[in-house]
This record gives sequence, C-alpha cells and structure tokens, in this order.
Amino acid sequence: MKKLLRVKKLLSFIAVVVVIIVLSGCQSSGNKEISLKEKVDNLTIVATNGQATIAQAQDIFSWIDLDFKNWNLDKPNQKTPEIKTQVHEMVQNANFKQMFSSLSSDLDRLCLTQSQIIEFCKKYPSHLSQDCWATFFLFKINNQYFVADVFIDSDGLNIFVFHFKLDWIWSGGHRHRLVIPQMKV
Repeated sequence: MKKLLRVKKLLSFIAVVVVIIVLSGCQSSGNKEISLKEKVDNLTIVATNGQATIAQAQDIFSWIDLDFKNWNLDKPNQKTPEIKTQVHEMVQNANFKQMFSSLSSDLDRLCLTQSQIIEFCKKYPSHLSQDCWATFFLFKINNQYFVADVFIDSDGLNIFVFHFKLDWIWSGGHRHRLVIPQMKV
C-alpha cells in the first residue's frame, strides 16, 4: 500500500513537471540576468550539527525523492553556525543556473546544507511556495551542485532533487521561490 502511494505521488509530480515544461515553452531563455523579487529576509536558521540528511527526514517530509539515496546524497555535512536567510520569488522564466547566478556568481555563497534546508522547512513552512509550486534550495555534495525542490500539497511537505545543470526553464509566472543565506551588502 505504501509503495502504491509513493508511485502515485511520483506520477503526480511528473504530471506537474510536464505542465511546467509545457507552460514554459520548453525553450532556453536568452536572458542571462533574470528578475527575482526579494520576498523576505532575516529568517534565522539555528546552528546545526550537520548530521541530518534529507533522505532520513521522514519526520519533516511526507515524500522524499529516492534520488537523494540513488545519487549518493545521503551524506552528513559539517557543523553550521546560526545564519540568516533570504527568500526570493521568481518573476521571470529561468533555469537553475540563471536563477542562482543572478544572485551571485559565487554559487558556494548561495548553498545551504541539508541540515539547514531541513531546519528552514521545519521552522518556516509559511515561507515556502504554496499550492504545489516549488521552493528551491541550492546545496553541494562531492563538489557537485544540486537543487532541492520543496513543495506543499494536501499530504504535507514533499522534496525532490535535481542536478543544478538541468536546463529546464521554470515559469516565473508561478512565483517559485529560492532560499539562500542572507547576502552581505
């Protein structure tokens, strides 16, 4: 029964992705710079011991993409101090590279650890995109960048993972959100 529910949830997610691709026209955006609207800043994530991983966070997420394990991402990170974060909202179509690079050319400055992503989702669910639209978190494992995609549905919080280099264009009209460490001015 549980396996059937997981398959059903995965098929629902695939349907959402197909709709996003169709609505965004499946084309590369020629814009190098995109518009992101800063929605909220100064949201604090407590210090973490770095041991929590998304693949093991069944107490937070009702659905966890199996690729967190399949891609060998179920690895603890280093301890992290308390940090402030910012939430940005997309207002133009963009792929992951365009979204995050528009905030900083130094992608490492934009990464959160898996423990920090879990803490943010636990503490600030109201700052995640609602109505099944995505909230994106950049993270790095084994010198590769990945994007965690959190969305909320009637079952609660769901989380998927994508390779950062994925060239899908996400619709700015859906107001997807990005969460990053607060940028120093």
